[in-house]
Formats: sequence, C-alpha cells, structure tokens
Amino acid sequence: MRSIFILCAGLALVLGNSVFAAGDAAVGEKLYGSCVACHGAEGEGIAAMNSPAIAGQNEAYLVRQLSHFKAGIRGADTKDTLGMQMAGMAATLADEAAVSNVAAYIADLPLTTAGVDTAGADLRNGENQYNGACGACHGGAAQG
Repeated sequence: MRSIFILCAGLALVLGNSVFAAGDAAVGEKLYGSCVACHGAEGEGIAAMNSPAIAGQNEAYLVRQLSHFKAGIRGADTKDTLGMQMAGMAATLADEAAVSNVAAYIADLPLTTAGVDTAGADLRNGENQYNGACGACHGGAAQG
C-alpha cells in the first residue's frame, strides 16, 4: 500500500496508507436513513440545524471525513457540539464497508438548490469572498 500525499498551502499532507475503494450506493441508501434527520432526505442539508448539504459531494472526501469522525479525529473537542453529534452518528456505521457504502450513496445524490434563496444575491461579492477564503486550496471553480 502507498501513502497519498496532497500539497495544500505549501504543506504536504498524508491522507492515509490505503487505496480508496468505491462503495455500493444501493447498500448505502439503506444506511443513509439515520442521516436524513439532519442532512435531509436528498442530502440538501437543513440550515436550521446547521447541517450542511452533502448531496453530490466527492465520495473519497466523504469516506475520509466519516472515517475521521469515527476515529475521533473530528468531533472530539467538547466545544464542537455539532462535530460531537456527527461523531456519534458516524460511530453507528459498523465498519469501513459501511462508511464506503453510505459515502457512495451520498455522492450519487443529485446536487440541489431547493430552499436556497438567491433573490438579491450579490454573485460578484460571493465570488470575491470565495476566492479570498477558499479558492487558493479549492480552485477558482471549486474543483478541489
């Protein structure tokens, strides 16, 4: 097995010593039931619960984040109540296969803009804010 390295803001990050294996979205759909209360039936997120939209997110990214919650890398700080809740939910996924399967299902969900109010949005200002805070690492088109 080989380590995966990413160069981000001049720092080399080791992402792991395993090769990513895609999950089974059909199996993941059954596991997603416990996620609906916070992330919505279509992965659209629920703003009132501070739960992000996750539909269509990159599968490998989802696996990494869920694995970090399960391992206590994320959600361990007592000041991070939302992260602690997510760590508890991720702990219900029995093993790596379950993590991969639910990640595959979420990645297959179509992106949605349901419930997003864009009336009066200042797209140029949003672009400037995104590029100033996020674009250096995530790319000008949010491609990662």
